[in-house]
Amino acid sequence: MKYIKVDGVEYEVLPYFQRVKKAVVFNPLMNYLIPRRLMLYLLRGSILFKESLKRPGGWRAMEIIYENQPPRNFFDRMAIKYSPFSIAIRNRKKLVNRVLCGLIDRYAHRGKVTIVDVGSGPGTHVIDTMADHDHEDVHAHCIDYDSDAFEYGKEHTREHELEGRVTYIEGDAREIHEHLKVSPHIVKMIGLLEYLSDDECVEMLRVMYRELIHGGSLVTSGLVDRHKQARFLGRILSWHLNYRDEDYIIRLLEKASFCNFKVSTEPMGIFPVIVAEKK
Repeated sequence: MKYIKVDGVEYEVLPYFQRVKKAVVFNPLMNYLIPRRLMLYLLRGSILFKESLKRPGGWRAMEIIYENQPPRNFFDRMAIKYSPFSIAIRNRKKLVNRVLCGLIDRYAHRGKVTIVDVGSGPGTHVIDTMADHDHEDVHAHCIDYDSDAFEYGKEHTREHELEGRVTYIEGDAREIHEHLKVSPHIVKMIGLLEYLSDDECVEMLRVMYRELIHGGSLVTSGLVDRHKQARFLGRILSWHLNYRDEDYIIRLLEKASFCNFKVSTEPMGIFPVIVAEKK
């Protein structure tokens, strides 16, 4: 694996030879030539693929990618360590944490900073960000339908001594006003829009716009099939995603009244991260 530093953050990238091998050999095989049934048989020993088949894009699969433990076999190595998609997911986490730290700095002079994490899973992004930042008056509210992620998240908060600063809410984020009595400074919505239609995205974004404080910020991301893995994800794992670049996401944000957009992209070029403001 190759690493590069951008603004002091170390990101993963594929070496040139690996990129060529992916494009010329592996992509044609996995996207078109190997039958799905055979592919599933070959991948049966991979912990990532087992979890992805159960819940494509679920929080457990994300945690397996984040943790990046030594692979069990060849297929885990290819799926976790050398897949452009997995590399980009780890890069996105680092980029989002840097963005969140910058936003906490921006609002810290107000005293308490409130973050709402929509579609949070266990809240790994915000927990790690809070652990890295020296402003102690940061509180996060994690909202997700999948409440089985919450116990995992609570254990993570205990490890970082953040008990009492992270709360978990099971339910629909569009009903956020029923769960929270405070307006957040920051809303994080990463890894969610790719599962929603355009209309659903705009509906969700409008709710977040209403709930933010004036001058508050929303952090979200797009998805670009830069390394031609979309067909494999859909054909093999039934992981059907909506691919939208940063310009497309900005148009959706504009429909929800957001403005003052700032875009950063992780080095694999798969996930543009967009910060938008409420005026």
